[in-house]
Amino acid sequence: MDKQTFRALNNCFINNTKLVQTLQQLYPPIERNMLQLWIDKLTETNSSLEKIVIRNDYMWFILLMLQKKKIRKPFNQLPPSEILPLNEVIVPTGINISKSTVRIRLHETGGKGGFWRWRSDCLGGMAINGKSEC
Repeated sequence: MDKQTFRALNNCFINNTKLVQTLQQLYPPIERNMLQLWIDKLTETNSSLEKIVIRNDYMWFILLMLQKKKIRKPFNQLPPSEILPLNEVIVPTGINISKSTVRIRLHETGGKGGFWRWRSDCLGGMAINGKSEC
């Protein structure tokens, strides 16, 4: 993984983590504590590009839940020892969803000189060198 990709992914994760930590203060202590366990687990999930993408997917989903004011599975339970892709954990009942529908993907912009960025994961919209990372 090149440095720019790694930096963009980590910036998105850090920004969304800060938002989650701020919003979680509006919840009762037991929910705050459970969310903090998830944050800690996701923070240590960074051994490969695939795991970093999975980690960011989870943080983005936690942020969406907090904005909707509803904590649901799997985040109302202890985090598992191994974090699976989000689309394997959260699938609405009665709806056939493909892997690409749930998973937030990276895409390259700008051709040869471009860089990787998140489509929906990063809500902050930070810019580096005049280009938005998120």
